[in-house]
Amino acid sequence: MTLQFTGNQRFLTKRTIALLSIGPIYTLSAHFTNEWHHLFYKSTALDFSQGFPLIVLDRGPLFYLHIVYVYSYYLIGIGLLIHLYLKSNRERKKQVALMIIGSLFVFGFPFIHSIGAIKVPIDISPFGLVFSSLFYLWGIYRFNLLKLSPLAMKKVFESIKDAVIIFDIDNNLKIYNKSAIKLFGYLPNKKLIGNSAAEVLSHFPPLVQFIERTSEINHLTTQSMQLRATYYNVHFSFVNGSNNKPIGKMFILHDITESIKYEESLLQQSKQYEYLAHHDVLTGLYNRTYFEEVVKQKLAQSPKKDAALMICDL
Repeated sequence: MTLQFTGNQRFLTKRTIALLSIGPIYTLSAHFTNEWHHLFYKSTALDFSQGFPLIVLDRGPLFYLHIVYVYSYYLIGIGLLIHLYLKSNRERKKQVALMIIGSLFVFGFPFIHSIGAIKVPIDISPFGLVFSSLFYLWGIYRFNLLKLSPLAMKKVFESIKDAVIIFDIDNNLKIYNKSAIKLFGYLPNKKLIGNSAAEVLSHFPPLVQFIERTSEINHLTTQSMQLRATYYNVHFSFVNGSNNKPIGKMFILHDITESIKYEESLLQQSKQYEYLAHHDVLTGLYNRTYFEEVVKQKLAQSPKKDAALMICDL
């Protein structure tokens, strides 16, 4: 769950799941075969001194190995959540903080019981699950805890084949996708975040001019331009905030090089067909078709008179 919530589900391979299964299998095996080796619990006994039967367990080395295994994964999970918290926006941080606090109940109560910090005759671990469940239910209804749309949006954003670059309203770079990295090459440098479009895209003057010109317009627009040896349709639109006011600018660069080349090829073929239609293949001289078309044009342009004279050079 933590891997999916933090966007690290790529690690959920069959091999990883198999490795993660080793711990639970070992724990169950050691627990159910304890009567043979007494390594999980050295001894078990019933205590009636409190007025009702309580089981007294003398923990063995395999039990403490199990504790180390469980809390190692717990610390890894907490680390992933803290990392997500640090790089999330304000709204997302609320959800991540709830996940972190809720997990403290789940693992905190068993840990307190394991080290004997609170001297009570019963296992308080189930109470941790109760408090955690109540906390998560409150988070689901109060902060939409299970809303995973930010992760989904991130995946969609990264999978877009067109280059997408987003600037704030003052033309400072905010975010871009993987296709933009392939196009511009140097964008992986995180130091560029927050720099102006003129600084980030200094090698692409036409694009910089278009971005700066959008400050004067208030509608969607598209412009075709050539960047190096590639042609693009650059689509511009505003990014609106919760109050429906522009808070940023989004530019989508769609590669139209193949379309341009196809149009140029059609134009070249059209010129070639036109040449063949008006010239003799062997001599390269104008043919009869061209002659007839020129005659029709000249007759249409000449003034109407009773007599006509035409001189042709053969």
